[in-house]
Amino acid sequence: MKCNQVNRYLPDLLLDQLDEKTKSEIESHLSICQKCKIEVENLNTMWTKLGSIPEQEPNTDSRLKFETMLEAYKQGMQQSKVTRSWREIINGWLEKWLPRQPIVQFATAILLFAVGIMIAASPLSRFLIGTNPLKGEA
Repeated sequence: MKCNQVNRYLPDLLLDQLDEKTKSEIESHLSICQKCKIEVENLNTMWTKLGSIPEQEPNTDSRLKFETMLEAYKQGMQQSKVTRSWREIINGWLEKWLPRQPIVQFATAILLFAVGIMIAASPLSRFLIGTNPLKGEA
């Protein structure tokens, strides 16, 4: 096992969450590589010191300020949902219905173009306009 592979497994090694095979490979590497061994020892020391720090509870003033800010945030989120502009509403609707993939957009454009040509060449358009725009007839 190489040093960069060992570094990837260090958190799991410190938490003792490795399978036996990987753990033995890492231990054999650590017996050879002094640099990785020192790194593991330093991390283990830091991990132990971090574990000895007592957990602190916020005081009542901090807790009250946090809950007030959280409530204001929730109210702001609810108001932003209610007061959406017409542009945001239309954009939201279009995002749901229009395709986002360029190939689908291109295919849709080609389809609409073909439908437009078919409508222009239809007998109904000749009746309404009095000419066939595709053939240049008058």
